[in-house]
Amino acid sequence: MEKPKANPIQEMMRVAGPLVALMDRETELLTTHQTQAIAALQEEKNGLATTYAVLAREIRAEPELLRALSRSLRDELREALKRFDRAARLNAKAIDAARKANERVIHAIVEAATTARAGTASGYSNSGGRVTPRRPDHAPAVSVALNRQF
Repeated sequence: MEKPKANPIQEMMRVAGPLVALMDRETELLTTHQTQAIAALQEEKNGLATTYAVLAREIRAEPELLRALSRSLRDELREALKRFDRAARLNAKAIDAARKANERVIHAIVEAATTARAGTASGYSNSGGRVTPRRPDHAPAVSVALNRQF
């Protein structure tokens, strides 16, 4: 005997709650810089987000499902979608901010490494005096081309 197909709208409302809670948790972790804890959420988040997207496609493909909803269920769905949209917007904003912060840190590291490699890095000695970079013992290599007339 085949199991009856679940109503995609009811399934979407069932999935939306845990997905919103997960996005809220991830947003909180991102804004409090607890990024090490985010990885543990990703498998569940990806599963819920995929299910949510599949259900949304099913509902768009069958508009009569929405027309058949009672007013109270339609209102409940509307509220669930508002919560989802808000959580998704805040989550995307937090992810973007974290990505930009990481890019700034990486840029600063690359710049510091480039500066140090160029020999222009400076700092302070253990006595507190300013230390300037030591000149290399030899000049950097220069390409030279010679012809037979030299």
